[in-house]
Amino acid sequence: MILAAYFYFKGPAENHGIVQIPAGQVTEPSEQSASLNHGSDSTKTVDESIKSIEISSLLESDVKIDERNRELWLKAEAMAKAGDNDSAIKLLREISERDNRAFTGIGILSMKTGKYDDAIKYLEKAIEYDGNNFTAIRVLALAYYKTDRLDKSLHNIEKGLSI
Repeated sequence: MILAAYFYFKGPAENHGIVQIPAGQVTEPSEQSASLNHGSDSTKTVDESIKSIEISSLLESDVKIDERNRELWLKAEAMAKAGDNDSAIKLLREISERDNRAFTGIGILSMKTGKYDDAIKYLEKAIEYDGNNFTAIRVLALAYYKTDRLDKSLHNIEKGLSI
């Protein structure tokens, strides 16, 4: 059996889609984790989804941002697009002292660099500030999937779908 959840990622139409999570016996999370196959097409779909996430969409909210933070956000975005995620993360950490949306950006970039535990830490912090942060919730579900914690991944999928 395969569990499927829709994760909407802002971007070109080909980046939208269904992320399928192999679940084996759906009854027990431990059995679900044991059935993961990281060479599967499902995992490739998750990896493609991670690559498609951009931090620029975080600036498009209705929340006002001061000019200094906007400048730093744009600089971090340019660094990330150029592939310098570590420098972008440093800038976002500076911004996070004044704007908690930066935790979502740090989580996204940590995912892109394969630092899934860091991603989880920052995404959970982002959700502490805003329990309806759909971007943080969906990326957190992917981070849990990548770290073989299907029970937590499924919890966040359900939470995201309920928003």
